[in-house]
Amino acid sequence: MGSMQGKVAIVTGANTGIGRETALELARQGAQVFLACRSQAKTQPVVDEINRQIHDQDQGKAEFLPLDLGSFDSVRRCAELFLQKGLPLHVLVNNAGLAGNKGLTDSGFEMTFGVCHMGHFLLTNLL
Repeated sequence: MGSMQGKVAIVTGANTGIGRETALELARQGAQVFLACRSQAKTQPVVDEINRQIHDQDQGKAEFLPLDLGSFDSVRRCAELFLQKGLPLHVLVNNAGLAGNKGLTDSGFEMTFGVCHMGHFLLTNLL
């Protein structure tokens, strides 16, 4: 990956796995990265770890952004919070997902479809 110095990125589902590693690498390359996840309690330690790793290297930084893709209201709030910062968005990584979860989203979609597709679709359009 080339330099992301001065770029702004959002990574959904960034508190574990591929999303976590993507957020870390974007920050290492100089991006300001927003980790968009449901749980601040689970995400803040990842944000802190990324910021610790890149602190002395004049690289990017990480920040938590609340997002529950199963709730259109939450998706709208997330987009609004980001847009209020007045920052450009250069990279959006729609990584969050789930499988095998029974039930419906707040908007009445089957949970997996709602989170993996509809939530990301709305977020992308709002940003």
